Amino acid sequence: MIIFICSCSASTPYVAYQSSGSSKPEGCNIDVYIDGPELPRKTIVLGEMQIRDVGFNTNCGADVALKEFKSKACSVGADAIQLFNVRLPSLTGSKCYQAGARFLMYTDVANK
Repeated sequence: MIIFICSCSASTPYVAYQSSGSSKPEGCNIDVYIDGPELPRKTIVLGEMQIRDVGFNTNCGADVALKEFKSKACSVGADAIQLFNVRLPSLTGSKCYQAGARFLMYTDVANK
């Protein structure tokens, strides 16, 4: 139980918007974008998830969250993730890195 309480966990499970291609091997190459008005490539959104502080987390830095996002992206066949609603740790709020991620598949295969 202590491992559950002290680990970084998604407070929102992965939500699929459409089926993806084949899953990719663990540790596959995933591009990371920050939320903005436009992405450099054409994409479709496969789904999304969020990692939020659910209380009593200790292992919840940016590196842990990105590793979890990238692992999920590989498993659903995504090419990239786009981070949104990023909240950095603060002295007055949560000590955890928190963010949402959209899982993206490139549609402009000719430009790959």
